[in-house]
Amino acid sequence: MYVDKLTPIVEEYISGLNVGCCIPYENDERNLSLQKTNLFIEKVHKQISEENEYVLNLIAWLNCVPYLQEIYKQNSLDEDVFYESMKDFSYKVKECKTVYGICGLFANWFFLFFELKEFMLGRLQYEVSRFEFDEYVSGNTKIRKGDIVYSCHIPSSGPLTYELCMDSFQKAYEFFKADIKDDIIPIISHTWLLYKPYIDKIFPKDSNLKKFANMFDIINVTSAGKDFPDGWRVFGKMYRGTTDNLPADNTLRRNFIEYINSGGDFGYGYGIILYNGKTRSIMNTGGN
Repeated sequence: MYVDKLTPIVEEYISGLNVGCCIPYENDERNLSLQKTNLFIEKVHKQISEENEYVLNLIAWLNCVPYLQEIYKQNSLDEDVFYESMKDFSYKVKECKTVYGICGLFANWFFLFFELKEFMLGRLQYEVSRFEFDEYVSGNTKIRKGDIVYSCHIPSSGPLTYELCMDSFQKAYEFFKADIKDDIIPIISHTWLLYKPYIDKIFPKDSNLKKFANMFDIINVTSAGKDFPDGWRVFGKMYRGTTDNLPADNTLRRNFIEYINSGGDFGYGYGIILYNGKTRSIMNTGGN
């Protein structure tokens, strides 16, 4: 129905992609790619204005998928990784349905998949990026500012078990092996799941969330004050500054509500894992 209208817009967008297979962005390249993406989505909205914005987002990206499959072929990437990575659309559609009651997309960073900077490898997704702190040292391994690291993202695709995470780390090691030194892949994560007050006060003992967090050596924590943009990940609805009407039907939600009502703030943690693919173990924390 919309193919004729969208094809020129999609082809223009695809031709302007900053494709660099497993090569991290430099300087402002990531922001420029996001700007191009926002412009692409805006053009789609103008062309088909009668639909809901989240539905239009979904239509726009689904029309891009066949082009990405060809990009994978051109770069000799495993087709299975393509199919696994594209499952992210289904996860994001479910999130949109939960939060807004409509099957669509409200996420805007799919360009990472299309520019071959992010891949789904087992339970986790990995974005090729650069280390942003001055230095990290553990044992004989030293990570310096600007070194390539692999930022893991956690899609809402099911349980986040220790076993699935370790399996994913191994898959990442095998996928990026040509660029890895000394059998160690440095995996970082910048997420609300690594905010220490949550780990200490909210995450249930022996829960998958606490086990996940404890895998990382958390090297930086940032407070976001009373702003909790990730609240929808916990409650299935946006946090509006009050716990009124937030669901309290599981331990995590009840713990968060108690934490919020007691004056707790929100934030993020930045953690790193040094995973040895040869020994299949984490080298820098107790998570091995």
